[in-house]
This record gives sequence, structure tokens and C-alpha cells, in this order.
Amino acid sequence: MWFYGVEAGMEEWPRHCVKSCGTALAYLAAGCPSAIQAMDKQKIGEMLEPNRHDCNAVRTLLYRNGAPPSHVRRSPVVAAVIATTRVEPKDAETFWTQVQDGEMLRKSSPAFKLREYLLHTAVRAGRGNGALGIKKTVDNREMYSACINAWNDYRTGKKVNGRAWRYHPDRPIVEPV
Repeated sequence: MWFYGVEAGMEEWPRHCVKSCGTALAYLAAGCPSAIQAMDKQKIGEMLEPNRHDCNAVRTLLYRNGAPPSHVRRSPVVAAVIATTRVEPKDAETFWTQVQDGEMLRKSSPAFKLREYLLHTAVRAGRGNGALGIKKTVDNREMYSACINAWNDYRTGKKVNGRAWRYHPDRPIVEPV
């Protein structure tokens, strides 16, 4: 029986990191649906072993100083960290560090816009809108899409002004560049 990464050699990792990685990998494998299906620990464990390098990237980027802030711990955000790290690890490290800590960012920076979006947005979990004073709730797919759009703007050097990214639920999510 799998339990928090023991079979994948992750027993010393923070439990939340292991669970977030497993859920994010399952989300990516499912094609980034609007809702993440509940998974048992065995199924999450099976996702970890062959993708340990992705989980290592998450651990290095998000858990380097202990538990990361809540705005970067959500499953669609962790999935975006994995997807962008697969494209360009060095740029992903820079980008996600900026999103996580927000230091020295211009208001037109894609990392700044994404950070603000994540700080003021919750993932809809079937408990209504506006919980805990958060202004907006979105599904997993919309949050993942915002992360990838911000990443693509960052990679192409595009400045973001006004409303950052429009979400179209009927269109495919763009791939990270």
C-alpha cells in the first residue's frame, strides 16, 4: 500500500508537496479538466514514481523555504509549474519565484499579473462563490489556463496591461512555449 510517497522514495518530503505533485500529475494526465476527480492514495502514488523528476522540480521551486504561500499550492498552479518546467527549467525557476514572492515586479509583468490573479482568486470547490472574502472563484481549468497564458507572455517578453487573459471554456488551453 502506498502512503505519501514512501514507495517513490519521497518519505522525507513534506506531505503536502507529495500530494500536490500527485494530484497535479493526474490533472495533467487527464487533459486539464474543469474539475479534478478525487483520487485515492494508491492512484496518486502510481503517478509519482515515473514522474519523480517533475516532483523534484516542484519541491525545489515551491518548497525551498518550507511550505509555500497558498496561492502557489493549488493543484492547477502546481500542474502549471510542472508543465512549464518541462519546457524550460531555468526560465520556470525565475518565473515561479517571481510569482511566489512578488519581489521587484513591475505592474505590467506577467508574473505580477498572475500573482495578483492567484491572490484574489479561489478554485471553485462546490461551496459557493466569494468564500473568505475572495472576489472571484474559478474552476481548475481556468486557473491553469491563466498560469500558462502568463508563462507564455513571460517567455515571449509581452507586457500585460489591463485585464490580463480572457478565458474561453470552449477553446483548448494553449500549450506552454
